Amino acid sequence: MVLPTSGADEMLDLIAKTFIEQGSEVVLAQVTFPRYLSTSQMMGAELKIVPPMRGLAYDAAAFKRAITPETRLVWLCNPPNNPPTGSYLSRTELEDLLAAVSPPETLVVYDEAYQEFATAPDFPPHNSLAYLREYENLLILKTLSKAYGLAGLRVGFAFGDPALLDLVNKIRNPFNVTYLTQMAALAALDDEQFVARAVEENSKSKHHLYGEFDRLGIEYGKTEANHIMFNAKKTAQKSSTNFCEGGHYRQACQRYLAAGKFGHTARKQAVYCGSDRSVGLRKWAK
Repeated sequence: MVLPTSGADEMLDLIAKTFIEQGSEVVLAQVTFPRYLSTSQMMGAELKIVPPMRGLAYDAAAFKRAITPETRLVWLCNPPNNPPTGSYLSRTELEDLLAAVSPPETLVVYDEAYQEFATAPDFPPHNSLAYLREYENLLILKTLSKAYGLAGLRVGFAFGDPALLDLVNKIRNPFNVTYLTQMAALAALDDEQFVARAVEENSKSKHHLYGEFDRLGIEYGKTEANHIMFNAKKTAQKSSTNFCEGGHYRQACQRYLAAGKFGHTARKQAVYCGSDRSVGLRKWAK
């Protein structure tokens, strides 16, 4: 069964309201999409936060240790987002983790917002819906906001067992996805050439950035998504301002992480444009 929502964010909110109660045990990564944390806290969950391994990589073994028979829900994002560490759960790690969770007591929410961009040989299969035949306690989230280019129209999907999604559907606003968005979503899903072109351009751009970072001696992490984390060696606010002043990027300014241990690490979208694709980065490096 599939259930559409006004962006994947709405689905996260609905899942939390449906399955998390005051005191429910919820497991999530320390470095992940922040909406998992906020929606869980909103419902009064008892959080078990799994720290990353060195290099901010997912610690799959620590996730398995954190999950107990009392765990109500596990949030997973693959590839991860906010901050974009470049790490990911491999196919082996994901399947071992899914097998370690005891259905139906614990729900696993697997968010694939950036899956289309992933090219690593050991990344989980892109036909991940096949996992639903084996795991009734699994919900898979997808969105058309990234590779499909419909971020402004807000449309996402949850795939899973009909019994689970029926519970979510009971609290869903009946008018959440507009008719215009539905028509755009159908057109986007049929436009395979657009997605292929977006993925190809993203791959070219991120490898271009790898080369520039290497040439400039900037520490960075390779990515399976459409954004790169790198060591700016300056405050994130200043780094973002420098990029904007370069004027060679598609976005007017970059999102940045301005606090904590990520305060000097900038986030840059890998897909960008300009007559000289190196000018903005070189200006920033100065």
